[in-house]
Amino acid sequence: MRHAPFWSDRVSKSRRVSFPRLRGEQSTRVAIVGGGLTGAACAVTFAAAGVDVVLLEAEAVGGGMTAGAPGVLREGFAGSFRQAAEEHGIRTSRAVWELMRRGSLDLAAALRRYRIRCDLAP
Repeated sequence: MRHAPFWSDRVSKSRRVSFPRLRGEQSTRVAIVGGGLTGAACAVTFAAAGVDVVLLEAEAVGGGMTAGAPGVLREGFAGSFRQAAEEHGIRTSRAVWELMRRGSLDLAAALRRYRIRCDLAP
């Protein structure tokens, strides 16, 4: 398994975005700790809604576990739908399944909307 970010050897250092270090005190309504996929998505969502947000990341934004992941979006969860329905009921399982499908479609749409160049493929 590769532990280095997949994008690090594909994007030159001069093209990588850098962000200022936090110095002193910062006042905000929402502070998000962690600049991986989830933290960045939350920060973008809050900012788009007009909420004052600060994203805090110890290292490089997008350079931790998210960057080292295989980059696969998938609909559904571990196990079968039948197993989930048996454990949680058909209604709950269907709702969760549909939310995960919507999430993967929304992420793909956001990548296009923000013109994030990546190897996005169905």
